[in-house]
Amino acid sequence: MTETKQNSLGTEPIGRLLLKFSVPTALTLMVNCLYNIVDQIFIGHAVGIKGVAATNVTFPIGIIAAALALLIGDGCAANVSLHLGRGEQEEADRTFANAVMLLFGVTDVIENRQAVHVRFENEESSSGGMCDLLSDRNRDQIEAALVSGTLPQDSHSIALDMEYAEDMIGVEAGSVIKLSIGDQEIPVTVSGLFLNDGLQNGHGPLALDNTCMVATKELFQEAMPMIDCFDYSWSIVSDPQKAEQIENSLSAIISSDPDLALDTIGIHKDYEEMENRVVFGGFQALSWLVFLFGVVNLINTTLSNQISRKRENSVFRAIGLTRKQLCQMTIYEGICYAFFAALATLAAGLPIAVIAARKFSEMTFHGVIMPYSFPFLQMGLFVLVLFGLEVILSFWTMRRQKNQSLVEEMRAME
Repeated sequence: MTETKQNSLGTEPIGRLLLKFSVPTALTLMVNCLYNIVDQIFIGHAVGIKGVAATNVTFPIGIIAAALALLIGDGCAANVSLHLGRGEQEEADRTFANAVMLLFGVTDVIENRQAVHVRFENEESSSGGMCDLLSDRNRDQIEAALVSGTLPQDSHSIALDMEYAEDMIGVEAGSVIKLSIGDQEIPVTVSGLFLNDGLQNGHGPLALDNTCMVATKELFQEAMPMIDCFDYSWSIVSDPQKAEQIENSLSAIISSDPDLALDTIGIHKDYEEMENRVVFGGFQALSWLVFLFGVVNLINTTLSNQISRKRENSVFRAIGLTRKQLCQMTIYEGICYAFFAALATLAAGLPIAVIAARKFSEMTFHGVIMPYSFPFLQMGLFVLVLFGLEVILSFWTMRRQKNQSLVEEMRAME
């Protein structure tokens, strides 16, 4: 049997709950008021009466914005709490979805997954995980992932993940296992086995709630007849330019309900960076080695060019080219070389970097394309070193030419 997590708001005494939540709320309001008072003091001393007048004019606008946010956030929290207290999970979910739609920038709320947590066992072993409801939305995807057998057809058949079947000794297509879902224990037949690699619909950094089995809606309704809505996750469609604002608003709404969680691509990105820090560190070390190789190659190319052109510079001096003109020619030549070297690096490296980042993103985040972030710091350092070395080498060449006598220059022409 599965253990049900109880919400403390429905079990603890009302007096204790009032004390637990009212004291932090009162302290928060007091700190907010003190912040406004201290803010006015600093503005009054630093700017004067006009600064205080300006903040007083804009203060009602901030109050209106805060009131609208509280209207959605606290109003949603209150309604969700009332529905949860009555045991109306479907109404609570619908209220939350409506509140999300009221957020500025949210364009749609899409039902992403319907699932419940189940336990299942046979004579040899037992296990547990998320059982997804088979629907028209995911039927083709799960059917493509089938390895053997067929999709479940009735309320007493399920399709099981291959890894779970291998862990449970003796389970294959056609085997009978005991399924614990809700308060019911139902014997079901494993109609088919599928590979979960193509689904990858788990949430959180570790994706521990990936699909372990699939069942029909008839089985869900038989096990939990009092529940009509089995929504497990939603996808929030929003304006990309307001993504951070919407995420903060969703976090404020979700904080009032311990049964809800927010899963963002940033969480997965941070986790992948932590898990693959050795790989990322290796790529960074490789990039620095390439950078050092480029610097050494630049110095070698410039010096070789100056040495090989010693005779040519002597000819220019002999035919009347002044030292100033020769210096300008050397500097302009070095800057042009550095400019075209940087341009060639961008032209060749940027497309490769974008394609590689796209492929790595598809493999790491299961098809989600992360936006490419241009390495401004590394590229800026490369360009700075490139132009800096060219200037230094150009001045070194000019100084060397100044110390060279006319006789030496004539000998260099021989």
